Amino acid sequence: MPISKLSNQDLLTEYLVNHLSVTEIVRKYGYADHTSVSTRLTKLGLPSKRHHQMNIELSQRQEQFLFGSLLGDATVRRGVRNCYFKFSHSSKQAFYVSWKHAELLPFSRHINVYTMKDGVEHSEFITSTLPQFNLFREMFYSGSGVKFVPKDLSLLSPFALSVWLMDDGGYINDNRVSLATCSFSVEDHERLSSFLYSTY
Repeated sequence: MPISKLSNQDLLTEYLVNHLSVTEIVRKYGYADHTSVSTRLTKLGLPSKRHHQMNIELSQRQEQFLFGSLLGDATVRRGVRNCYFKFSHSSKQAFYVSWKHAELLPFSRHINVYTMKDGVEHSEFITSTLPQFNLFREMFYSGSGVKFVPKDLSLLSPFALSVWLMDDGGYINDNRVSLATCSFSVEDHERLSSFLYSTY
C-alpha cells in the first residue's frame, strides 16, 4: 500500500501504537524515501520520534530493568553518537521478548523474527539510539568492549534481580537457583556474591 493511500489514522496507529519508526513505515509500505512520511507526521503535529524520545527520562523501573538485563543476556552497543540496547531470544520465548519490548516503551523498536543457519527461530528488537543509554555502556563495558560487573550495584533491586534470573537463572533443587555468570571475572563474582549475600 503506497503511503499516499495510508490514512492519517492508520499512519498514527503505526507510529504511535505499533511504535514503528519512519524508516520502518517506509520499508513496510514500499515508499521510496522518508520525506513524505516525515512531512505528514509534522503536519499532524508530531515531532520526530527520536527528538521526542530524547526528552523522556527512563523510569526507575526501566533503569532497574536495563541493569538486570545487562547482567543477563542484553547488550548495549555504540551508535555514531549514542548507544542502543539489543535483546534477542529463541522464539520459544516470544512472550518474554514481547514483555521486554513493552517494558521499554516508548524506546523499543519493532520486534523482528528471523531464522539462524541452524534453523532455530529467534525474536529480537533493539531500542532507539539515545543518550539515555550511554551511561549503561560506560557502567558495564571497558574501553575494549568487555562486559564487567559495575562497582555500584544499587540498581540491583528485587525487580532487576528477577529480570537477571529470567535471563540467566536456572532451578537446581531444594528451592535453590543458579545464575550463569561464567563470562565475568573472579573479582566480579566476589562483588556480586557479597552484594547478594548482604542484601538478600
